[in-house]
Amino acid sequence: HAHLVLLYKNVPPEDFEVQDMTVFISSQIFLNRNYRWINDPSRLGADVSTGEEDQLGVEEVELFNAFEAKRGYLVEWFRKAGGDGSRVLERVEALVTSSTGQRGSHSLTSSGPNVEWTEFPGQRGDFVPKQEVPPSEWFSARSAETFRSWLQRVTQGPPGSCRLVSLNLGQYGMKREGLELL
Repeated sequence: HAHLVLLYKNVPPEDFEVQDMTVFISSQIFLNRNYRWINDPSRLGADVSTGEEDQLGVEEVELFNAFEAKRGYLVEWFRKAGGDGSRVLERVEALVTSSTGQRGSHSLTSSGPNVEWTEFPGQRGDFVPKQEVPPSEWFSARSAETFRSWLQRVTQGPPGSCRLVSLNLGQYGMKREGLELL
């Protein structure tokens, strides 16, 4: 997946086709799920004189640069893309939730989206199926609700919502984990 990202590093994002966006975004999500970033053995006291190479075979900085250079364009494209954007996000979801790249009969080559995706209100670059967007009153504080409980409720989303593709973080989440200390 790291090498797939490098293939797209110097391709201007405006030249991306639907399949290119699908591969680029799903590769980022795969790497974020399966690779420990800043994997510097010397930092952990390991013997680096053995010449053991990095697991990816690619400099992490190169990957971060590729993701960062394309993120803003991709977010704007998804805001305007309509059905094409929904098709990409549905394909990304199918790829990252299945080891075969297919979920049911849905694959990289399927024609249209089954679900309309939209940007989650107040979270630029995070996209969810439109039917999972909570009503606007969900984001308002309720009477006698503390700041902490409001923040947890809003960041974790309403019960039943769970599918989210974050272009900001390069993540796919079935349910937000909520707040944690940094």
